[in-house]
Amino acid sequence: MRPSVKTIAINASVVTALVAGGVAYMTFDNAVSLSVDGETETVHTFAGNVEDVLDGQGIEIGPHDEVVPSLDSKVEDGTEINVRYGRQLTVTVDGTEQTVWTTALSVDEALAELGIRHEGAEVSVARSRDIDRSGLNFEVQTPKDVTLVADGDTREVTTTALTVREALADVDVELGDRDIIEPSLDTKLSSEAEIVVKRVTVKKDTVEREIDFETVEKEDDSLEVGVTQVETEGKKGLLERRVEKTFIDGELDKTKKLSEKVVEEPVDKVILVGTKEPEPEPEPEPDPPADDDDGGSDGGGGGSDDNVDGGVWDRLAQCESGGDWSINTGNGYYGGLQFNLQTWQAYGGSGYPHENSKAEQIRIAEKLRDDRGGYGAWPACAAKLGLPT
Repeated sequence: MRPSVKTIAINASVVTALVAGGVAYMTFDNAVSLSVDGETETVHTFAGNVEDVLDGQGIEIGPHDEVVPSLDSKVEDGTEINVRYGRQLTVTVDGTEQTVWTTALSVDEALAELGIRHEGAEVSVARSRDIDRSGLNFEVQTPKDVTLVADGDTREVTTTALTVREALADVDVELGDRDIIEPSLDTKLSSEAEIVVKRVTVKKDTVEREIDFETVEKEDDSLEVGVTQVETEGKKGLLERRVEKTFIDGELDKTKKLSEKVVEEPVDKVILVGTKEPEPEPEPEPDPPADDDDGGSDGGGGGSDDNVDGGVWDRLAQCESGGDWSINTGNGYYGGLQFNLQTWQAYGGSGYPHENSKAEQIRIAEKLRDDRGGYGAWPACAAKLGLPT
């Protein structure tokens, strides 16, 4: 049976509608590449912009998420849309904690994105670890270039230590209890810092010091005014002191006294100072009358006395100076009878004793003997010769 004209017309209308619909679908349906956190798929959409595409896929965008191109960008066939969700990181860098948002998918990528020096750094988690949308907490100790001065040597070192103490441990520098470290051990370390280690050693020692003696003057009425005589020679004492010496890098820094004691007391020098007023000189006796008798010159009283006295003084001179009446030994004593200048002058002598004649030296000696009542002015030789003192 042939189809009627009406049926043919209806069928033609249906076919026309289907063809038109197919053409319209093919015209307005766009194939879009959608990447979410690195996962890519192709979606077909009638949406006019990126935001509509994401809404159609049920993707919600937050304030820390990243969308490329922007949400209001138009979509056409072949458009590539990249979505990265924001992740909250708590990162402690060299002891300082900070909270940041990132769209990085791994720890290594996050370090680069945050500008943290990560080459050679110590990280508390694996660098390749993925960061999911829940975020991540980790620590980073960055490398620091520092200058180390210790034990007479200066060197450049790189360390991830957080403090001076940790840096010294990293480079195996052992510290003594007294060593000085600049800056202090607990100082937070920064790049370009300088660490100085000063070695401190302490030594105990015993040192001796001389104690000066004092000079004491003592009056003596057996000596004439102006005459002095050393009764006791001074002698220095000895002090023993226990000290503690502190050295910094081998150089003496300070000395501390621990204790001291006197090992030997000093002996004062005692000088006798004469207070006796000199007796007035006797009037000179008149010269005896001249004696023309030859026998008188041989046996007179004056000649006999001179011979006796001359013999005593010659013996004393022999003992004191070897019999040299003009000797000057340079020790402060002069002439045959070894006068000191003060005594010589006190008894009327002029100039120096050794510059005077033997007779003048004997004359002054006799005055001294008579004043002292004996030969005590020459104690050693008087005792040797058996003379009264």
